[in-house]
Amino acid sequence: LPVRDRVAHAHWKARVECYDAIAQRCARARAMEDDADVVAFGDCAVKACADGNAAALDAGLDAVRAMLTIADVSYAEKVAEDMLGNLTTKGLGGRPKAAERATECCMLLIELEQCDAVLDALLKASLNRIPKLALAATNAVLMAVTSFGTPKVVPASAILKGLAPLFDAKDAKVRSTAKDITVEMTKWLGAQA
Repeated sequence: LPVRDRVAHAHWKARVECYDAIAQRCARARAMEDDADVVAFGDCAVKACADGNAAALDAGLDAVRAMLTIADVSYAEKVAEDMLGNLTTKGLGGRPKAAERATECCMLLIELEQCDAVLDALLKASLNRIPKLALAATNAVLMAVTSFGTPKVVPASAILKGLAPLFDAKDAKVRSTAKDITVEMTKWLGAQA
């Protein structure tokens, strides 16, 4: 079966096999264009980020992560918003392994110059009513600031706008992470900022 049909297959085990095969092909390729199946998966990678089965979601996020390591900026621009919508709702709200993989995908999208889109999606998700999702999104923002710094890669103004509501969050862990984000931004910007 072609990749497009395997990704949309009704049986979750068939989807997992497809995702595993794509992850292996991405490990061998230097660029997306080197493998026709990887290019075909790139067109339906957004679906892999929203798989309804938890095991298939884990494998799908692995495949997306592997694909993003060899993707280029033009591909990221094309799929970032749709992919981030699924990464934040399904990935960050899923099992711990899925949340970790979704966070890694977000960091790879930042590396592919999609920082504004990533921050918008993560800050929206950090206001979600589901505490697990809000905490995972807030931790992802902290990871972005810690890994990439501000203001050159991660714009401080976008974070500052979304940071104020986090201090009023019901979850104490979200409030604590908001403090950590503030401390990390102060390290990068200096005390005068």
